[in-house]
Amino acid sequence: MICDVKAQFIDDSRNLDEVDLEITAAQPANGFYNLQLVFRRHCFLQSSSGKDIAIAHSKTSNALRTLNDLDSIRYEVLVAPDEWKKKTLSFKKIGKAACMTVEINVFGAVSKSQAVGKVLSKAGIYLQHPRLHDIYVKYENPHFISFPHLSPPTSGLTIPSLAPDVENSVPFANISSILDGLDQRGHLQRADIDPRITTILLSHQREGVDFIVQKEEQGIHAAFSLWETHQDSTHGIFHQHTITGCRKPVRPDESVGGIIADDMGLGKSLTLLSAMVASLGSARAFVELGDCNQKPRSGSTLIIVPAVLLRRHVASDSLKVIKYHGRGRETDLSRILDSDVVLTTYATATAEFCRGTSTLHKFNWYRVVLDEGSHSIRHQHTKQFRAIDALSARYRWCLTGTPIQNRLEDLEALVRFLRVPFLDKSSFRGHITHPIESGRISGLSNLRLLLRCICLRRTGELLELPEPQSFQYLLELSSAEQDEYATIGEAHRQAIDDAVSGHTTAETYQGILQALLRLRLLCNHGLLAQRPQVTVTGVSEDPDVALSLLQQSDQATCAYCSCDITSIGDADDTRSGAFIECSHLLCLGCMLQTTERSKVWCPLCQASVSGSGSSPRSGDKHQDIPIPQHEEQCTKLAALVRDVEEHRFTDKSIVFSCWKQTIRTIASLFTIVGIPFGLVDGSMSLPERRIVLDRFQRDPEVPLLLMTLGTGAVGLNLTAASRIHIVEPQWNPSVESQAIGRALRLGQEKQVTVVRYIMINTVEQYIQSRQSRKLQLAQIGWNVDSDDLEKQKLKELLVK
Repeated sequence: MICDVKAQFIDDSRNLDEVDLEITAAQPANGFYNLQLVFRRHCFLQSSSGKDIAIAHSKTSNALRTLNDLDSIRYEVLVAPDEWKKKTLSFKKIGKAACMTVEINVFGAVSKSQAVGKVLSKAGIYLQHPRLHDIYVKYENPHFISFPHLSPPTSGLTIPSLAPDVENSVPFANISSILDGLDQRGHLQRADIDPRITTILLSHQREGVDFIVQKEEQGIHAAFSLWETHQDSTHGIFHQHTITGCRKPVRPDESVGGIIADDMGLGKSLTLLSAMVASLGSARAFVELGDCNQKPRSGSTLIIVPAVLLRRHVASDSLKVIKYHGRGRETDLSRILDSDVVLTTYATATAEFCRGTSTLHKFNWYRVVLDEGSHSIRHQHTKQFRAIDALSARYRWCLTGTPIQNRLEDLEALVRFLRVPFLDKSSFRGHITHPIESGRISGLSNLRLLLRCICLRRTGELLELPEPQSFQYLLELSSAEQDEYATIGEAHRQAIDDAVSGHTTAETYQGILQALLRLRLLCNHGLLAQRPQVTVTGVSEDPDVALSLLQQSDQATCAYCSCDITSIGDADDTRSGAFIECSHLLCLGCMLQTTERSKVWCPLCQASVSGSGSSPRSGDKHQDIPIPQHEEQCTKLAALVRDVEEHRFTDKSIVFSCWKQTIRTIASLFTIVGIPFGLVDGSMSLPERRIVLDRFQRDPEVPLLLMTLGTGAVGLNLTAASRIHIVEPQWNPSVESQAIGRALRLGQEKQVTVVRYIMINTVEQYIQSRQSRKLQLAQIGWNVDSDDLEKQKLKELLVK
């Protein structure tokens, strides 16, 4: 336990009353309230719903951020009810000068004990005996000296043992392993597929259809039920909830829907589409049972976010499909009621809901489907979640490969959306979240029970595809490029020296980020690299470059709702965002929520941004790209061109880069050598992209596709390609994995080869070495508690 940690309330008391009600309404766990610890530029304390409350003291914050470089370290933040009450009242009176005192319990593998002790002692922090100690969690304190032959000294603190909730306990488990370990195949049949589905389904897809059919009918298999039937002499026959323990004389209806969480490439959309066609008769019967006192019933399935595979797999004229988004949306209510499928977007549903004029909320739908968009509703305090959650439907489904992205609250949001009977927000936290955070077996058991009943999960192993071959070009900068690399390092030497010596300032922080970005661009473009231009606010004029700066410091999130942002200006991707004129980065959903009559109001600074509805500072300038006159000007791209030329007649290739500037430079090079290509980036509309992608898939005369990494990949299937080029390493390796997965998926018939281009003795090798740990850049260059060797290594690469 780290005791007496000071935490300063954030300078924003607008939501404190709401947070106070949320925290005090929960029963104090063992005499303490639980808070969450979230790492950004600083360590934030949050409520269980994700609302920021306070910032931890800088000394403790820096030490904990350094600990994050170790694997599997987690924290439990406790605050005494009296302390909470006293300090929140004080904060409301005097503002940000108020601090509260919390305790932080540190959990991790025993093998990391000495490393944790070393980091903390170096920061002047020493672990104490915890006030609360679960006897089934092994306790070890690297700062406590013990002598085997002497009785241990008594502590002034009592250490009550928490009574275990079951006889046996297990260590805290990796939640993703629980998800991947679900095995429901023994309870699923290979469903017969309606002949109107023109694509032949594989065995696992037919089993997926059976899972959907079972979850939409009363007669589900006992393996997918959260209720067990019991009988005793007092109550007779009754039904008991396996998680909450509540009893009912009649088994409640569990036919609400669920989650299809198959890995990318296994055909989630096709599976659901086949079930939709099979249920058209049931949908019509649902409409005929309508109640005049309720909303009009629609037999349609409302699919939120584009479902681009829809028409490809269904015989023409088999489904009546209505588009409800954009300017050409359907306005005839009778046609909507008579449709089989309605396609819409999160933005459309949210905008109409906020204006109080939502057509989509007027109906009781037969089925609502969130297609590859669960991340868009994981923040339960946003208008977007409330808009989607408020839709009325008989059945609800979510298609997502990542039902739990960062926190258990992600799954909690889905459970709320699905209306899982007798498992509301309070029950979910009481029976799953809090026990898991305390390392108790009941939480893990309940999580497994829940996932087994509502979630179908199959991994890519079912495809039996060979692992992609990896090939890496290790390239050396030309002499001219080396000179330019050194020049950039010298230009930022002061910031680098300050970082290595531990002098942390905003200027140092910005200087390191600018140096890294310029060096990365030079590694890509060689002597063609242009210095990023910045505004007076310090933000790059090029939004892609500005996003890269934020990604380097792990801050590429919406400034309002904190959702991850992976691209700029992509109106068809819920993960995209835009910089508005006050320089705040907002996701498209939050921009839409604050749009009123052609004006955007920044939800953070309340600045009014003139212009059209979204008013992004696009910065998407189609500047002339200088063309290299000889290879020495651009070593990496010359190697890329040679590889594509060598394989153009045997393998189709996709080239990925995170920057539009790089993609356009590459396009110029292939134009010169006469190799046809398609180009896709976030500035293109969905129909424009579809034309390019379809041609690449079908036309043997187009051997090459150029894409930005952040371009939305909803339903994207690029199995025509068998050679994937990753131009530059990414700080987050999952970005590269997603790009590779667009080709390594169902329908791929060839061995996939992944080609990476790394400039040796440069910052690219450093990025590559840190990928597996998803290093937050803020922890290495300007943190006095960082390892000196790490800082020196970074310094050497920056000024090589």
